[in-house]
Amino acid sequence: MLQRTFLGNTVENYLWFLGILLAGLIFKRLLSRLLSAGLFRFFRKNTFEVGAEAFIGLLSAPFQFLIMVVILYFACDRLTFPVEWHLVSDEVFGIRFVLDHLYAGLMVVSITWLILRLVDYFGLVLMARAGRSASKSDDQLIPFLKEGVKVVIAGVGFLVMLGVAFELDIVSLVTGLGIGGLAFALAAKETLENLLGSFTIFLD
Repeated sequence: MLQRTFLGNTVENYLWFLGILLAGLIFKRLLSRLLSAGLFRFFRKNTFEVGAEAFIGLLSAPFQFLIMVVILYFACDRLTFPVEWHLVSDEVFGIRFVLDHLYAGLMVVSITWLILRLVDYFGLVLMARAGRSASKSDDQLIPFLKEGVKVVIAGVGFLVMLGVAFELDIVSLVTGLGIGGLAFALAAKETLENLLGSFTIFLD
């Protein structure tokens, strides 16, 4: 019975596919907490102001997303796509090409999401330390810096996703953005002067 074939796959292959997906859905929460707790060990000596539960709470969702992307890859790897579907290869544009690049893009999104949540955690740690100081300027500076770092990371992640998922020339794209940024800077000269002036006051 397990060796009966439907659409180019045996019943055993379909059972493996469903079993891997179900295992991922059942254990993704547990695995995400274990991965988050394991990663927290690398930071707990220098980030004692914010406990493990806050760390796990921030990283649980992106870890679950990453786990499901990996599980979906291994589950689909157990199946053989029928020749009649004409999926071609991952080198020529087609359904398989789109699926492979979509998976690569999802991996970049999940990793970028993890890094952004790490930045949020370190922001909580710095805010806890700033709360013990007499000055209130650091309470305003830390959120500003945190959001700035997150914008940079999200931008880099977006460019990497474009390069991986759509095979765009990132160097040419960054060059074009640089020219556009220069034009924007010239058009918004006074606004940028005020922004940089405010940032300088914060640093002082």
